This record gives sequence, structure tokens and C-alpha cells, in this order.
Amino acid sequence: MLAPVHYDADIEKAIASQQREPGGGLINLPESFSVTRRDVIIAAAAPHSSPLIGGAIYYPGLAD
Repeated sequence: MLAPVHYDADIEKAIASQQREPGGGLINLPESFSVTRRDVIIAAAAPHSSPLIGGAIYYPGLAD
């Protein structure tokens, strides 16, 4: 499911909606919106245990 977001509030909504689908997870492309809001994205994904793929340079610690 493609879930374009434009505001911080949309991040949680997008993550919650993808969790309703079997095999859900996140692929976060490194662009200005997602890079500057990586903490918001990680915090929103964590309660859902959503798998998250993102560039290691932008999401340090995820590869650990």
C-alpha cells in the first residue's frame, strides 16, 4: 500500500492503516520529509512492531 504523507499527524495514520493488511511493513525512502521526521516515523512504527526498511545512514541503529 502506498501511503504518501505530508504532515506529521499523517504518519501515525498511515502506519496504523498498513497494519490492518497482512504482512505489513514500511519502506522509507530517503528524502527530505522522511529524513527530517525519522524520529516521528520510528516512534509511530514501534508500538505496532512494524518492520522498517530505511537507509542505514539515515536510521542509525536499525541495522544493529
